[in-house]
Amino acid sequence: MVEPASMINNDGPAEDAAFEQLIAGNSPDVQELARAVRSLVYDVLPRTVEVVWPKQGSVGWGTGPKKFSEQFAYLMPVKAHVTLGFYRGGELSDPQGLLPRRAAARSAGS
Repeated sequence: MVEPASMINNDGPAEDAAFEQLIAGNSPDVQELARAVRSLVYDVLPRTVEVVWPKQGSVGWGTGPKKFSEQFAYLMPVKAHVTLGFYRGGELSDPQGLLPRRAAARSAGS
């Protein structure tokens, strides 16, 4: 049987089986950080749609399941940290310069 490419959660933070499976192979510290990020996302947008992508090792959040048009953020747990990304992050206001920018984006704007 073919596994689905993604698992969509419309039921909120209590439905965490797919998310927990995604982070299960990581260290306890990374798991704790991933859970904290997930909790923050649900605090900010309680009715968020969560999409777990097991083969990609990521989870995305947004107003619907479509990765680039409805999702606003994603998380990828790795060995020593989690990466929290924003699909349209380059459009965020950053007057204090706190958000890292990709090198290509910096050189294109120079």
